[in-house]
Amino acid sequence: MVPRVVIVEGEAGIAPMLRAALEPAGYELMVASSVAEARTALSDARPPALVLVDVALPDGDGLEVCRLAQARWPTRPIIVCTAEASTEMHARAVLAGASAYLARPFDRDALLALVDQLLDRKRSRAS
Repeated sequence: MVPRVVIVEGEAGIAPMLRAALEPAGYELMVASSVAEARTALSDARPPALVLVDVALPDGDGLEVCRLAQARWPTRPIIVCTAEASTEMHARAVLAGASAYLARPFDRDALLALVDQLLDRKRSRAS
């Protein structure tokens, strides 16, 4: 089965970049751009393999989405992605249920390596 990744990204230009990185690597994506859309995506009966959440969303805090995902699927990894790279934000993300924290700007290979690692997925990738 193809691993499904739920991406919750508030910045319009970032979601296509995430899609371009993850889809060719064999991931099925569901993209939400707000807390409201994330609630819908997370209510789907099929659990995601992983959730990737932006902290800054137009209708609220992405850490709320982390808490929702963690409550529904406590064993699923959650990556918090933010431009606000600070020790305090990292701590808040972990308390909200994040498995990993990715500060922007990040590179495509680092993103793929982190997703693969969290999903314990091994595949050979052309350079």
